This record gives sequence, C-alpha cells and structure tokens, in this order.
Amino acid sequence: MFYEGGVSQIRNWLKPGGVLFVAYQEGDVMDKTANEDTTAFAEAMRVIGWEYEVKDISEDSYGMFMNKRKVAFAYKDRFEGEDNGTWGDMLIEQTDYVLQGKEE
Repeated sequence: MFYEGGVSQIRNWLKPGGVLFVAYQEGDVMDKTANEDTTAFAEAMRVIGWEYEVKDISEDSYGMFMNKRKVAFAYKDRFEGEDNGTWGDMLIEQTDYVLQGKEE
C-alpha cells in the first residue's frame, strides 16, 4: 500500500512517546470508506503495527463550515464592492459540501 512507507518514516521522526495528529477528510480527493478503520491511513497504521486513536470531528466541522458559508453570503456584496468577488466566491465554494447534509 502507498501510505505504509510514509507512515513508517513519520514514526522514525517522532521522539519516543511522541504523538502524531492527522486531520483526514474523505469524499473529495480520497474515496469515502465505510468508517474510520477502513481509511487508507488507518490501514497503513495497522500494517506497520502502529496503534492509533480516532476522534470524529464531522459534527463540529459541519457546524463550522455552515457558519463560514452564512458569513460568506452575508458579506458577498462587500467582497464584490471591494473587488474581491472571486475571494468571496471561493469561500462559498469551499463550503458547498454542507448542502449535501451531515450524513453524506
């Protein structure tokens, strides 16, 4: 598997007792899997024998992006008025996935 070598190298860089934090999102670049234990990263961790713990922040993330979307729309006219319409559009596009709902 592709990730095993990279994950092994990261483990070599950590000090004894060191902690690695990984934020991982599926569905755009990486195909969506059944659960956190079936991700490519989790598989690589298991293959090299590295214990891991998962905290799902989907709910928090959804709320944050929903707020970001509301604010971007609220200030869309101001972005455009300051010749930053492209920036405002980008902020809105970054949050398009919230339209699919929480469970998608």
